[in-house]
Amino acid sequence: MSALPTGIPAYVEVPWGAAQSAVLDALAGTGAHAKLRTGGTTADAFPTESELAAAIAGCLDRDLAFKCTAGLHHAVRHSAADTGFEHHGFLNVLLATAALLDGADTTRAAEVLADRSADALAAAARQLSDLHIARLQNRFRSFGTCSVTEPLTDLTGLGLLDPTER
Repeated sequence: MSALPTGIPAYVEVPWGAAQSAVLDALAGTGAHAKLRTGGTTADAFPTESELAAAIAGCLDRDLAFKCTAGLHHAVRHSAADTGFEHHGFLNVLLATAALLDGADTTRAAEVLADRSADALAAAARQLSDLHIARLQNRFRSFGTCSVTEPLTDLTGLGLLDPTER
């Protein structure tokens, strides 16, 4: 396999389950980043709060940047009206990552991932310092969603995005 050109990030999907730790170990120090799948078309495609917290912690422990894909249409954790599936919120993921970077354990990070209080999560996001934001940008690189408008609408509704800047 030839190397990617300089400056082109590579993301490798990390499996859930027993192989996860070995894959994260293999990625450490390679310059590649982790991709965590956070949803899909079946309920079992969505990791639990504890599984996701452990995966994020595993990335951080190995100094790996990561992105999350699938299922993150909204800022706050919720149950989808059409399927009943539990969806992680991208704001929850951001704040769980911040908590882990600040030394929280995975139990606390899982609690943040489970939080459905939009007001509390928005207030916590407003408290992030420039240093927190820089550290977060260095680790939690992006999230994938099937919608452009839903995340923007959520952030505007939470008062975290100025609608005139959309």
